[in-house]
Amino acid sequence: MSEIDDIKRRAGIVTESVIHNRNHNDMSNPDVRVSGVGVYRLENLKDNVKNKIAELANFTANRNDDLSKWEQIGYMINHAAMQEMVKTIVAAEEELEGKDIERH
Repeated sequence: MSEIDDIKRRAGIVTESVIHNRNHNDMSNPDVRVSGVGVYRLENLKDNVKNKIAELANFTANRNDDLSKWEQIGYMINHAAMQEMVKTIVAAEEELEGKDIERH
């Protein structure tokens, strides 16, 4: 690994492809690698994130505004790997559109 690649890696800049395997039957729905989570079909990953957001919306609708409930919501967002999943969706879509894969 070059010094520049090492600096980019430590800064959280992704320079490698998130596409794990191309789906030759549906080129817009490849298998994508979610860092620290696993491999998903892109459309399944999108559905997973949509479901997590819907669960959070339901959870927040049924809660008071006390601090502990908001801390619990924060925990759910940070530990449900949602951030990494969303980053992977954006990265995969950019790759499919042929955009530069270097991103934060």
